[in-house]
Parts: sequence; C-alpha cells; structure tokens
Amino acid sequence: MSESPDRQSRVGTEQNLSALAVTTMAALYEAEFFEEMELLRTRVLSRGALLFDHVLGDDAQYHLAFKPMAELLLVHVREVAVAPRPADERRQEIRWVVQASGF
Repeated sequence: MSESPDRQSRVGTEQNLSALAVTTMAALYEAEFFEEMELLRTRVLSRGALLFDHVLGDDAQYHLAFKPMAELLLVHVREVAVAPRPADERRQEIRWVVQASGF
C-alpha cells in the first residue's frame, strides 16, 4: 500500500517532532503566554503516543509523525503567538483553537 504524497511529506525524525513542540512552546514563552503554555502541555502534549502516527518513509523504515490535527494545532499556536496582534486577541485565539481542535 502506497502512502499519499501529503503523508510522505509529513515523515519526520524525532528531532523534527521535538523541534515543532519546542519552537511552539518557545513562541508562547517569548510572548509571556504562560497559562497557554500550561494549557498546551496539559491538554495536548501530555497525550504522548496518541499524538503520533507510524508512517512508512522512503527509506522503507517506519517513522513517527504528528497526527495531522496535532501538527496543525502546534503550527497554528506557534504562528498566533508571534503574530503582530494584541496579546489578549492572541490568547483568546490560542485557547479557542485548543478547544475547537478537540484537545
């Protein structure tokens, strides 16, 4: 069974997975969104293995990749945290997106 191109592009190493989580948390920290950091930690990152899929890579090895919703959430939160908008607006959007994503 062949993987779709979108699926193959999501194949990443553990370092890439870690980098996404770390850069998202760093963006929240830089914005001084400490409550949102805790929200992300408790509602999303604490789920551990439930956040990942095993994906067959081009090297015929299985790799971990964030499930699409988890990856999308982390990228969105990171981008909102650094956006040039009022802090209260960004906080509300981050809280909303965590809840709306089902986490």
